[in-house]
Amino acid sequence: MPLDLLQPSSNSTTSLPPHLSPLPHPLGRPVRLDLSHRGPIPTNNPVWGNLLLGEGHDPVFTVPYAGKWDGRGWGVSCPREDQKVWGPPTNESDPTTSKYFWTPFTASLILTSPTPLTNLTVYRPALFSASVSLSSPSLPPRSHLRIPLYRGAGFITGVYTSLRPMLASQLAIHQPLPAADGTKQRVHLNDEGSWLVYSFPPVRWVRTDAQTLAADVGEDWSGVVQVAKLLKGTEKAQEAERVYDVHAGVWAEDVELRAEAVPERERSSYSFLFRPSSPSPPLLLHLLPHHVHSLPSTLSSSLLPLSLPSPSNGPTRAFSNPFNALLLDEPSPSLPSLPFGPTPTLALPERAWLHAQVKRELEADWLAQARAEQSFYFYGKLVDRMVGTCWVAGRVLGDASLAEEGIGRAVQVLREMLEGGEGEGKRAWPLVYDTTFGGVCSSAAHRTGDPHVDFGASYYNDPHFHHAYPLHAGALLLSLRPSLAPSLLPLLLPLQQSTNSPISSPSALYPAFRAFDWWVGHGWARGLFPSADGKDEESTSEGAHFFYAAALLARVAGDGRAEELARLQLEVLRRSTRCYRFLGGEASEGGESVMPERWRGNPVGMCFEGKRDYSTWFSPLPEAIHGIHVLPITPLTAYLRPPAFAASEWSTHTRALALRPTYSGWDALLRCAWACASGEQGVAEKTAEWLMDCGEEQIDPGLARSWGWACVAERRGVQS
Repeated sequence: MPLDLLQPSSNSTTSLPPHLSPLPHPLGRPVRLDLSHRGPIPTNNPVWGNLLLGEGHDPVFTVPYAGKWDGRGWGVSCPREDQKVWGPPTNESDPTTSKYFWTPFTASLILTSPTPLTNLTVYRPALFSASVSLSSPSLPPRSHLRIPLYRGAGFITGVYTSLRPMLASQLAIHQPLPAADGTKQRVHLNDEGSWLVYSFPPVRWVRTDAQTLAADVGEDWSGVVQVAKLLKGTEKAQEAERVYDVHAGVWAEDVELRAEAVPERERSSYSFLFRPSSPSPPLLLHLLPHHVHSLPSTLSSSLLPLSLPSPSNGPTRAFSNPFNALLLDEPSPSLPSLPFGPTPTLALPERAWLHAQVKRELEADWLAQARAEQSFYFYGKLVDRMVGTCWVAGRVLGDASLAEEGIGRAVQVLREMLEGGEGEGKRAWPLVYDTTFGGVCSSAAHRTGDPHVDFGASYYNDPHFHHAYPLHAGALLLSLRPSLAPSLLPLLLPLQQSTNSPISSPSALYPAFRAFDWWVGHGWARGLFPSADGKDEESTSEGAHFFYAAALLARVAGDGRAEELARLQLEVLRRSTRCYRFLGGEASEGGESVMPERWRGNPVGMCFEGKRDYSTWFSPLPEAIHGIHVLPITPLTAYLRPPAFAASEWSTHTRALALRPTYSGWDALLRCAWACASGEQGVAEKTAEWLMDCGEEQIDPGLARSWGWACVAERRGVQS
């Protein structure tokens, strides 16, 4: 019997945790959000989030189309691949690879009216959809233009009510070529782009100036206008036009997510159910490449001969079926055995070295180090490092008494982190429950007035990165000492549920899936900050670390539903990552073919909705650019990074960095990542030897040397 993964799990809670003080968010309730909206407000949503932030004029991405409110109407953009903007070469030795590419927003068509639509309101905001209403105080209250937004939209739709339609453009419009019945209009622009405009009921469009088409109807017209991009080339344009003609006139009002698992078969699936505006014709969707990889064979016939370039994820593929549903099938990944595997057998010299190393790590003044750290992110890395040492002591060395020397202090540090502490351990920026948006967040901005402090954690930047470390530490502690569950789980579960709740309800404490976008297959790190490039995510590995930690915590808590959900998300994330973000090597799933050729020479990079950049937010150094995609080192490292990709990245980029060396913590991270993912026993053996002797400055502050050694040693076959 399939297990519904979107039902409340056994550890779900509907009451506010007593250790979290309720506080309103310093940003306040978004002014452009419908006043009738009740319940939590998603903070990292890419479909409509930008519309609620700043002035509301940054683009949103339904993919392949991007849309933007410019204060007069709704602009639509879908540039060709040859219209992307390319940066300088990544390095002088390879002029064929660019450091970044950017898909500019060009409002090829703007759905508007003769009266500028200066007011915007977002209605029914959901995971994959929203309804945007544009109006003007100088128009009658009933007059408005509604834009249904949803992922994968085949058309951009404008629903006009008592309003005369008008189409404007940033570009010059050539003389339009109307269809015989007035339903369809071909619009050619001076960038060599062509669009189709469908009108229901039919209207006649008149070019009033070089950048404007006005509908020859009255001021109280009500109907629908849909626009769609045509491809260059006669044959492609004709194929696309035939597809559009069959599907015009319908759009999606909302999208429902379903996810289920069949644990005994080690299979999971997730699906998107689109609610169409009318029963026919079937809805036209644009799928991303990783969707096509996961399509069951029974749905392959639903793929259509139409493709448009997405802003940063390669070409889309048109899709349609009578059920208006997209079902995607994934294997349920087996979680890596370590840290839940058997106690390894170590050679005597290795055991002696590891025992001495663990003793040194346990002798550190953990409390002093933790209390000196204000940042929730770095505090979490410190806690995870501490618990990693305890794990090595208890499970790798099999020395329970040695592990106990650290467990008590690790528990105290973790409790102070999550509860806020008191006395000497009182946190300057304790966690709070945000009553405005509904979530657990740092109080750093509340206390300092600075939205950007601690990486913007109070504004929901990087929630999955920040929460992963204490969740992983908590899972290991509960495995070492199960009796801690009654005291630790009430502190840990709010972090997990705030970031990854499957429940979407007005009465819920948290929005659903704050940090996981099921459509693109990974999380978004940008929270309540507007951006012209859309949402972004810097680190693939830290994003995956959250879902790994969530799965481990669910396992030790006995929550099978939550574990299966996190496992499915890990597999979706792995497929997406191998398709768009880890490039190089034959094992990259479609990566060599779906991403633009001038980008493929960059094995990794920052992912934005509207661009890619071989960089980081904090450093231009190549060791940081590659290192941010490997930390933290865990058994998940090998799961996430295919050997062919790891070999390609090592040979072209990271080998030179690691062997230089940089004399920074990146040295250990890059070497350990290569040893864990390469699949070569000799590499793991040499890396384990190096870890025994390297300088302390070469170990990342979030990595315990003993833990890194254990992860590498497991890959070389030391453990039996």
